[in-house]
Amino acid sequence: MDQAAFEAALKDELDKRIGEVSDYRDDAFGHIGAGEMAVVFVACVLLPVVLVLVLR
Repeated sequence: MDQAAFEAALKDELDKRIGEVSDYRDDAFGHIGAGEMAVVFVACVLLPVVLVLVLR
């Protein structure tokens, strides 16, 4: 398969997948509650900041 045919097939597949995902409603991906958001904030923001301040 030459490069142009490969890129055309890749573009067609990408267009198909984008079309499928763009039709999803927001609730199809689930809901993030306040407790889950607090855990993510602590684990991804506060904990690294505290570790940097303590270990430097």
